[in-house]
Amino acid sequence: MIAADGHIGKIVDELDKLNAWDNTVIVFWSDHGVHLGEHQGFWLKKTLFEECNRVPFLICAPGKKTNVISDDLVELVDIYATLAELCGLPAPSGMEGTSLVPVLENPNVPWKKAIFSQVDRHYHGSNYMGRAVRTDHYHYNSWDGQGEELYDIINDPHEYTNLATDPGHEDALKHMRKLLAGGWQNALPVFFTKNMLPEDQGKDDNNSKYFAKASPK
Repeated sequence: MIAADGHIGKIVDELDKLNAWDNTVIVFWSDHGVHLGEHQGFWLKKTLFEECNRVPFLICAPGKKTNVISDDLVELVDIYATLAELCGLPAPSGMEGTSLVPVLENPNVPWKKAIFSQVDRHYHGSNYMGRAVRTDHYHYNSWDGQGEELYDIINDPHEYTNLATDPGHEDALKHMRKLLAGGWQNALPVFFTKNMLPEDQGKDDNNSKYFAKASPK
């Protein structure tokens, strides 16, 4: 049996043989993770913890930086918009994702201030919808009828201590609630929204064309 990295190596070797790197884009990601007993004995999937939400995510594209790791907040929903821009194709209107081409060109560019996830969890005979928003400091989860969670992922990266009822984190809780309610449109990169034309502010479509007017730091 060949491991996943072995199969990737085969593809890369073949691209080398074909000299096809100038017109080939590789995007690698996986299914989300599973629990192995963490967090009160949770097993498998259907939670909003980091173990379930995070996935490997690599992009290799012609003319973009290589062997670079970015700490920016990105989402799998960004893949379509990214591929469309890399391939010079128009992205459909109404798309939620944001092209990651600026990140590929400058891994230090200020990017999204928050990312989002959602899961429907079956628990004790009932279904509960969970919605989450994550920044580079906090992870907030809201469960319909089942309360909320707030984790300081800098000081508590394994998310063992729920701070939602901690008076010392009341301001952080209010901030994360507001981010979740505001949705993805209000979490877009600052330079992205500033360089959108006035008539296009607030639209739901992918506006990768506006990146051409932006000047990332």
